[in-house]
Amino acid sequence: MVRDAEAVAISFGERSWTYGEVDESSNRLARLLVEYGAGPGECVALVAERCAEAVVAILAVLKTGAAYLPVDPGLPTARIDFMLADA
Repeated sequence: MVRDAEAVAISFGERSWTYGEVDESSNRLARLLVEYGAGPGECVALVAERCAEAVVAILAVLKTGAAYLPVDPGLPTARIDFMLADA
């Protein structure tokens, strides 16, 4: 990680995340994802609006060795279904 874990890594709206917070949160989520089977050769769909938490989720998936599929929740259901089936 970065030398200064207290430096701001992400700012979104009124909330700022430090590098330490991003690392800790993404590690915690990565461990949970591994328990659910995420890992190399797998693809994890992330359905989320643009936000700091989405960045943390992307990092968590990458830490497991899996690929991630960003899914815009504003897309029509048929398009999301196609993306998930095609991934």
